[in-house]
Amino acid sequence: MDAPAPIKCSIIAICVLGFCAATNIASADNGNAQPTTQPTDAAVITIPVGNKPHLCCFDGQNMWVNDDATGANVVYKIRASDNTLLGTYHTGLFPWGLAFDGANIWCTNQTDGTITKFRASDGAILGTFTMGPNPTAVCFDGTSIWVCLSNRHGSLLQVNPSTGAITNTYTTGSGNGP
Repeated sequence: MDAPAPIKCSIIAICVLGFCAATNIASADNGNAQPTTQPTDAAVITIPVGNKPHLCCFDGQNMWVNDDATGANVVYKIRASDNTLLGTYHTGLFPWGLAFDGANIWCTNQTDGTITKFRASDGAILGTFTMGPNPTAVCFDGTSIWVCLSNRHGSLLQVNPSTGAITNTYTTGSGNGP
């Protein structure tokens, strides 16, 4: 009889209706994610994070959550180990996507067509860069930042994380995003 595959656990952040919670998800080596069952005495902790959060990301120690409530235009940094609010940082207009590149947090600002780069250690703004109309999703692949433009033509931008400069633009087809 073969031994069962080792289980790998990670923290997945979920932001819903103004609250951010973390839950454990386990997956076997074959990559098929399976939710774990929580003990009956497990505590569920909710953390208020503004009036209209959309997305969040994890930097290895802290949760970052955006809030685009009318006039807020901020991201919150919350220490995951004890749920302490560490800071509130101003973004561009209508913050949307969040990504972590290993050292910095990137936040797309949908209304003003920019992306803001924050140093994860202290929340300092390292730059705000023009992307084009309606930047929404953002991710990091280990080398580049990738930004989706939700405009009528649909574009995917490859961005140099050191300079914030767009290095390539890919047309993804006609879109009907926000």
